[in-house]
Amino acid sequence: MLDIVVVKEFRGQSISHLLLHEVEKMALEKKCCKITLEVFERNIPTKSPYIKFGLKDYELDPIFGKVIFWEKKLQYMTC
Repeated sequence: MLDIVVVKEFRGQSISHLLLHEVEKMALEKKCCKITLEVFERNIPTKSPYIKFGLKDYELDPIFGKVIFWEKKLQYMTC
């Protein structure tokens, strides 16, 4: 799992697109079946390049709805 962020002064230069292509290339090399990404629901400007790249809400089955991420922070880990 990777956390990747484009810092503010470099945003708007299609860097996220380049990073996503590299992530996809790495995932294919490792024979991964998908790429997952976390994004804040209200972060509209960030969603646009992700949608253009082909990412979408994760839904296993329309009957059950969209997947949400849960977490439990571990005592000895800093996140």
